[in-house]
Amino acid sequence: MGDPDMMSNNSVDPSPRDSFDQVIRGFFAAFDNRAGRVPSLQSLSSFFAPNAVVASHSGPVVQICTVEEFARPRIELLASGRLLNFSEWETHSESQVLGSLATRRSRYSKSGELEGRPYRCTFVDR
Repeated sequence: MGDPDMMSNNSVDPSPRDSFDQVIRGFFAAFDNRAGRVPSLQSLSSFFAPNAVVASHSGPVVQICTVEEFARPRIELLASGRLLNFSEWETHSESQVLGSLATRRSRYSKSGELEGRPYRCTFVDR
């Protein structure tokens, strides 16, 4: 599946927004295993500052973990052959910059073949 055009609702001026968009596209691409790509922790780590954390949530639960804790199970699944032709892309975003700290809230979709069956999911805020 191709990545659809990203729709953004950003609160930063165009220059930082463009940088954000580029980093986020790279982050999602780090998990892409289409066309024989092999995701790696090293390629993903290049998008983070030392000691960075990843915060993710599903409903009321927020999980905070290191980049390695976040990435390792996903990379293992993508490298195992159970999930093939996988890609994910941002469908909506909100960015905020407070001095030297920047945050990004994203909605995204993903697709692939999980254990031989088509797999597609879209995540939205609740």
